[in-house]
Amino acid sequence: MGRKIMLAGVTVAALVAGTSAQTAACVLASDGSNPLVDLNALHNQAADYQLVSGSNDAYTYYFNVCGETNFQDSNCASGSTLCEVKDGAALDVFGYLPSISVARKDGYIVLSQTGQAQCPFNTANPYTSRIYFQCSDTTTITLKTEYYYQCLLEFEFLTPLACGGNAVHYRCDSESYQCVQDDSGRFESWADCSSGCVAPTTPPPTSCSGDACFACTSSFQCEASEYGHFTSQEACSSMCSPWVARYSCWGGRCVRNTRGNFTSEADCVTACAPTTASASDVHKTENRWSCSQGICTENGATGEFGSEADCESSCGSLDGNVEPVADV
Repeated sequence: MGRKIMLAGVTVAALVAGTSAQTAACVLASDGSNPLVDLNALHNQAADYQLVSGSNDAYTYYFNVCGETNFQDSNCASGSTLCEVKDGAALDVFGYLPSISVARKDGYIVLSQTGQAQCPFNTANPYTSRIYFQCSDTTTITLKTEYYYQCLLEFEFLTPLACGGNAVHYRCDSESYQCVQDDSGRFESWADCSSGCVAPTTPPPTSCSGDACFACTSSFQCEASEYGHFTSQEACSSMCSPWVARYSCWGGRCVRNTRGNFTSEADCVTACAPTTASASDVHKTENRWSCSQGICTENGATGEFGSEADCESSCGSLDGNVEPVADV
């Protein structure tokens, strides 16, 4: 069953308040049969949407709609829209702001986005995520799909804003210099607002100055600097550390995997090396896997896949065609 965020009692006005439009890609024009829909109102500047992984409670997906996440670190950097987080650190990025596209499909408004360029289990495909928006008088978010070996996530987002037809106005926020939805705003489109809503050429002063500022150097040391972005050495040290590559065995070979058990590629290669079967193992029944209706199941010695990992990597499709989300 999918994990859900229930936003009972939250009005559309409350969702819109404090949100900023970051991309014109989230505005879906009327096609004559369906009204204009602007999903920018779902971007939340105050906090990210969060859903716990259905397969492991230690992992949480932080995401925002039509804008970058509030949570950021060295991996989930500026421009990231959906990141997998464990123990306060981002592991994988399933979406970047420039990759967003929106289309109507089978009663849904589907937001598609891509993240890191290579899925470690299928390097020809990037990390991918889709959010299926549907018109509803309540607001509910459900995690529908976690294809780990395909690096694919899918969410269903029920919201009144997907119904469309609402008149949208914008104003330029004088502090963030982003276009904010506001019923009293003088701009009638995101494009009109964004064309003149730009930050001044002189950046505003940082919240620290002189010896009170700290910066992370290229050798991952925290040093006092007037150009630093950290207000204390403790805050700097918590973020100033090198990214550690991790590896795991998959399909008889060593692959990059942020959840991998190995920090050394050489150790991984050694552990992944095939072993010679003993005489007693030769007579054991082989445990193989089959794919049926998108689900991998054990199938004795007759399955077409030799391992669960091989089955998961092929049991589904990432051909870019958007398919409707099945009810849970």
